[in-house]
Amino acid sequence: MIFCILTSLTVFSIVLSLIFESPSELSGWLDRRSSHEALWRRAFPNAQQASVEAAFEDFCFSFGISEARKFKLRPSDTVYGIYRKEYPKIGFMTPDAMEYEELAMSMEERGLNADFLADTTTTIRQLVCEYAGPPITMH
Repeated sequence: MIFCILTSLTVFSIVLSLIFESPSELSGWLDRRSSHEALWRRAFPNAQQASVEAAFEDFCFSFGISEARKFKLRPSDTVYGIYRKEYPKIGFMTPDAMEYEELAMSMEERGLNADFLADTTTTIRQLVCEYAGPPITMH
């Protein structure tokens, strides 16, 4: 009986820690990447840097990614792919911290249309373009 109670409490505490921890802190998958800052800066010239920063600010805030890790995102990363890396499916249950909803609300507050986020192939490049306009080049 005591074993069952202790096991239940352990599982409960693990679930609570998963819910309340920052997802990026749990996985650390971005830590294994190098920075793509030079690529982002070349693609979006200085005149657009404020818009690029706004896109990163909204995305990173919504997905719990720290400022220091933002340029580890690749232009080709999909929003859905990042979501799945942060929240892999666990049986029938998928944890969710309302990242998409938070990002959509942030975009709408800036007067941007967030409908394209529903497409699972939407890339971070497309997200930044929504804020800053089309990139110059993405080599």
